[in-house]
Amino acid sequence: MAKRKRDDDYDSLNSTEVELDTPEPQQSDNNNDDLKTHYYLQPNTTDTSSFQQVFRNLADQSTEFPVDTTPFMSLFDGSELPENVNFRFKLYNQVWSHQLSKIQCILNNANDDLFQDLVKFINQQSLQRLSVILREVVKQFNESCGTKSSNSSRINYDLDNIVDWFDEMKLRKTKVVLVLEDTNLINNQLLNQLLKVLQSYVGRIPFKILMALSCDTVSSWINVNIANDLRMSIEGYKFKSNDNKSLGYIILNNLFLTPELTEDNPLLINNTLSTIILNRFENSNNSIDALISEIKLCYMIYFYQSPLSILIAQDPSSKLYIDGLRKLSSFKKYIELRIHQGDARVKDLLTQDEAVIKLFQQARRDFAKFKLVIMNAINIIYQLHPNKPKQKFELYKLLINHKLLNSKYLYHSVKDMAKLPEDVLGRVIFGLTENCKEVVGDLKDDHLIKFIQSLADLNDLKEVGAKIESYFDNSILTTPLEYMVFHEIFSMNGGIIKERHSRPPLFEENYENLMINLLRPNLRATLEQGLDIQSHSK
Repeated sequence: MAKRKRDDDYDSLNSTEVELDTPEPQQSDNNNDDLKTHYYLQPNTTDTSSFQQVFRNLADQSTEFPVDTTPFMSLFDGSELPENVNFRFKLYNQVWSHQLSKIQCILNNANDDLFQDLVKFINQQSLQRLSVILREVVKQFNESCGTKSSNSSRINYDLDNIVDWFDEMKLRKTKVVLVLEDTNLINNQLLNQLLKVLQSYVGRIPFKILMALSCDTVSSWINVNIANDLRMSIEGYKFKSNDNKSLGYIILNNLFLTPELTEDNPLLINNTLSTIILNRFENSNNSIDALISEIKLCYMIYFYQSPLSILIAQDPSSKLYIDGLRKLSSFKKYIELRIHQGDARVKDLLTQDEAVIKLFQQARRDFAKFKLVIMNAINIIYQLHPNKPKQKFELYKLLINHKLLNSKYLYHSVKDMAKLPEDVLGRVIFGLTENCKEVVGDLKDDHLIKFIQSLADLNDLKEVGAKIESYFDNSILTTPLEYMVFHEIFSMNGGIIKERHSRPPLFEENYENLMINLLRPNLRATLEQGLDIQSHSK
């Protein structure tokens, strides 16, 4: 690609020998740099400081960035101390390592029941051509058992080789497990031929066949694809494994819907991000790998983008961070509300750093209490319906978006409890608070404690609806997360790019939520904004 230099007011860029390349393979001398949507920055590899110099010039940064091996950059216009940058990176690794270990534990234990059923099934006492398949069966058997046919006159796909081994070793309790992967893709005629051959060896080779099927109804697939005489002789057993959708919800529940805020799990997810994560998971064919990548990206954006992220682990100790708290939009809204209420503490919050520190400490406790109450409410709502049609994370998304307490789902779930049979209603009421926590540390959920006592005093189970409605009359449940002061510190939003001084960001192609558009940037808004800027400047 040809080398181009922008003819603008950044003269210092020429000294860094940085190439600004367009992604187009063919270039014309008539191309106008001002009409390009973006550029590639290729710093001179012999000058390790060239990228930072270019970044400071383009972003109007006046302060030199400290040279450090940490992949995170110094924020606060370069004023963030190197030890705080390192601490921010350490926090990211600590939090993500904890979450990743929980994910791996869930995945490792996801199909324990399935494997136990497989062992019981195997131990019970009861390709394109068939020759190619049988040859592969004999080959894999010989490789697994370290055997070799003693009869050279036999063809290499003769199953009598396996019969000879069993006769020689006299291991009648040993089973040969034949696993057919993607059975749906195997030719039906070929599959039936294989089963007929294996059927002829019943009593001589203890075969167990595992067929991996992807279908709604296994019995229907068997009826359509397996011959009648074979179906009559097959003793089938259906196994069920966790599908990706249920596994994804288990991961989300264990990562984000725990009742406590800890050092290793210190963050809530706000209403926007909860919707993004859920929609992306459902629209990516319930891919677990994609879900894990999205969650990791959320944490990476949070710690990389915000210098105040270190405050999840410590109180603000310097004026730089206290002033940063004062600049948060939630703090400004809090001050406006206090002024409207005539609160005398407003002056102290604006002038005295100690007052901001005390407010931040109280906010930390408020968020811990908020999460405890929210998670208890979700557990109760989840248990209301005996069939549990909605997952807990779906309920969290609705609750955090203020769409659950007044929803038809909750209304009908409470109303229909009176129509349940007596025994079913009793089981539902007994399990309402099964996964709830009344106390976490020094925090108590007073509404939950009162609700549990009211359930114990019930004389008529049909009156439980009134008790539930009374429990939901809770100011914490109706307080939007974004109304809480310093919510930017204790919750993740997926990353927001904001324009400064009416000037668009130089390195981002989308100006909305990073999480929702990072992988598929929307160029149309960028192009339209660029055209508007040009038209206004003429």
